[in-house]
Amino acid sequence: MSSIVVADAGPLHYLILIGCGEILGNLFDHVLVPLAVRDELLHPRAPQEVKAWILSAPRWLEITPVSKSQPVRGLHKGETEALQLALERRADAVC
Repeated sequence: MSSIVVADAGPLHYLILIGCGEILGNLFDHVLVPLAVRDELLHPRAPQEVKAWILSAPRWLEITPVSKSQPVRGLHKGETEALQLALERRADAVC
């Protein structure tokens, strides 16, 4: 059985900065990132290392849209899309 995780921007951002961006690919068979999370990692104020990483994302990372993004009060767009994508794809975890 394959394992699927949906990643939010915060954990990815800091894993990349400490040189551990590959860890999710080692732990899970499929790592999904919604478009809003990709956009957060490309934010103009994001560190160059983070932007470079997502622009040349590893093969194990799948950047994918959610089928129907619906805002959730109190959550940022990336968090909302990560949770919605996890539900759509029946992910094993969200990080």
